[in-house]
Amino acid sequence: MAEKFDWWCIIGQINFMESPSPDKRVIRFGTFEADPATGELRKGERRINLQEQPFRLLLLLLEHPGEVVTRDELRGKLWGETFVDFEEGLNTAVRKLRDALGDSASNPRFVETLPRRGYRFIAPVERTGAELPEPEPIVVKIVQLRSNSRMFWLAGCGVLLVAAAFLARLWLNREQPTAAPTPPKQLTRDSGLTTDPAISRDGKLLAYASDRGAQGNLDIWVQQVASGPARKLTEGPADNYEPEISPDGSEVLFRSDRDGGGIYSVSPLGGEARLVIKDAYLPRSSPDGTQIAYLRGHFGSGAFSGNLYVYARATGSERMLAPNVVTVGGAAAWSPDGRSLIFAAADGIVMPFYLWMCPTDGKQATRLSATPLAGDDPFLGQVRSVSVARFRNQLIVSAKHGDSYNLWTVPIKPEKSLLAGELKQITLGSGSEELPAVSDDGRVVFANHSSSSSIWEAALEKTGALTNPRRLTQDKALNYRPSLSADGSKMAYTSNRSGKFEIWVRDMISAQESAITTIVKPVTYALISRDGSKIAFWEDGVRTYVVSTSGGGPRFLCEKCDRPDDWTSDDKIIVPFPPRRLDPSNGVLTDLAQHPTLSTTGPRLSPDEKWFTFHTSGNIGQQIGRQRQIFLAPYSGHPVPLSGWLPVTDGQGLDREAAFSPDGNRIYFLSDRDGFRCIWARTLDANTKKPIGTIYPVLHLHNPRISLLHVPNTGLVRITPVGNKIIFAMGELTGNLWMTELPR
Repeated sequence: MAEKFDWWCIIGQINFMESPSPDKRVIRFGTFEADPATGELRKGERRINLQEQPFRLLLLLLEHPGEVVTRDELRGKLWGETFVDFEEGLNTAVRKLRDALGDSASNPRFVETLPRRGYRFIAPVERTGAELPEPEPIVVKIVQLRSNSRMFWLAGCGVLLVAAAFLARLWLNREQPTAAPTPPKQLTRDSGLTTDPAISRDGKLLAYASDRGAQGNLDIWVQQVASGPARKLTEGPADNYEPEISPDGSEVLFRSDRDGGGIYSVSPLGGEARLVIKDAYLPRSSPDGTQIAYLRGHFGSGAFSGNLYVYARATGSERMLAPNVVTVGGAAAWSPDGRSLIFAAADGIVMPFYLWMCPTDGKQATRLSATPLAGDDPFLGQVRSVSVARFRNQLIVSAKHGDSYNLWTVPIKPEKSLLAGELKQITLGSGSEELPAVSDDGRVVFANHSSSSSIWEAALEKTGALTNPRRLTQDKALNYRPSLSADGSKMAYTSNRSGKFEIWVRDMISAQESAITTIVKPVTYALISRDGSKIAFWEDGVRTYVVSTSGGGPRFLCEKCDRPDDWTSDDKIIVPFPPRRLDPSNGVLTDLAQHPTLSTTGPRLSPDEKWFTFHTSGNIGQQIGRQRQIFLAPYSGHPVPLSGWLPVTDGQGLDREAAFSPDGNRIYFLSDRDGFRCIWARTLDANTKKPIGTIYPVLHLHNPRISLLHVPNTGLVRITPVGNKIIFAMGELTGNLWMTELPR
């Protein structure tokens, strides 16, 4: 008879704590509400667009109303050890927060600055909703088992072993934490534009483009990463940019706009540069230095697009790769064996971008990423350059997070050329961290850019030339697409100075401005009527509305009938894609000018409304997108056949977005015909309106920092002649270089 015994077997039953419920509190102050759970800031029913870092700053200040939150506390709690430049980042975050709240540093209602100490939230704060629950502890239950049989003892211990094995498997298969890169440090401190970094394979030499030379153009500079003075490698008035240091460090390749443009080579010690590849951009040397990957294309809406090529240095031959991908957003990254390239591209449309891989033997490119890397809101129509760098089995790219572009990394399986995980963010700057380049020891250099766009005006001379351009808006926001009433007394434009794109109206005599704040969703295309009484606008790239300039709610007109490009004196609206007339009273659209194969867009009426101008463009998918041709035709409110179109330009260049002069005898338009985006013109016969004479420039804009190229879409520039001036939007890009080191 078996021995009878009592025993205790302890089985650990673990109740895994579920994630706590999200914070359901809403924090109210003034007319605003901050929702920590959703990350939203609202004013009444309207959502205020606020980036992640300024919103986190707001929450921290709201947790300590009336108390000083020191700069050291803000550094530790919001940026830790990963931020690029704390001082610049904090100042930027505070400015964006104040812009979103409509607050003033000199006369604050919400955020008070205490010089050299920190900040204090001074408005009354109210919290509503449920508090966060306390975390539940892990519970271990003791289960008592009594048995008269050894079998029950064995069974109990077997259950324990199974549970232990299960927990061990969970532990081993848990997501391993990724070692963080070193805190980024600033390498250059220029007030203008320093960009396009390249680093040598040994991580010792840095090359970049900068306008610090005070001649108004970009030049190539080199310096030691550790220390030492910078040395300028290029001379002359042309822009020189996009450097690449060869694998052996013996030359610096770069793009130059001199003599029609191309890729040049110069010694890092200086000397005369020589042409390597004509009409090419963004060189990247293969690991053995025998080949150069590059792009051939053009600058479009905010960035470069084109096709990927490989140049063999031994034979001087070139081959186009990835014929199934027609838009490439930035520099490519070679595989370590030199057999393939990874790059960001779009498959036949302007955006969004994905990661692609292409063998150098000419086989078809394949898409690696399932989700887009970048591409701004569709209604902006913006293309964003996305460069790819590679460190061993990691890719480093610049991708959008909220309203900022940061550096991200993703592992790749080298044997299959497939992504092995998801993108992980490695920098947290509030600007635009872009154009990464990496050395063999894991040093990543990148540019941190700041962008703004202002409304400008320039005086018209009797010859039609423009002089003395000056800013009308002085903030660092994005201000786009000015339109004016016929008498020039009122101007409407769009701006994100409040945190989202809204319509602003400016009295051109008093310079007083006010926002039309009844609009809920973002607006980037707005157009004031000829009498200045109302504004048509395109909401979120979908719906068209009309709102009074004196206030009140908007009136819905139509959905998917395109942006408003012009008003008639009898309150009809001219829309593009193709040019059509919209009757707001009944929503009827009437075609005005349609081409059987090309796109037609950008319609504008003459002052007497007897003519209208527009431009055609090629289909990007057919790779003829580098041409735009401007036409004009008689306006009657009915379709005009091709035989009635008068060509203003020859269609061999990028000529677009035309507008009539105030007297109707001249056409002004944007053109890239001299390698830059400038304002050009052509004179019209006063009676027949047939173009006469030659096309001539009226305002050259060749500065790489302040440029029409920095406006994300040419439609947002909107040349607006009125009286004795022309008004337009123009962007500014500034930046410096930073470096972080990846774990080895």
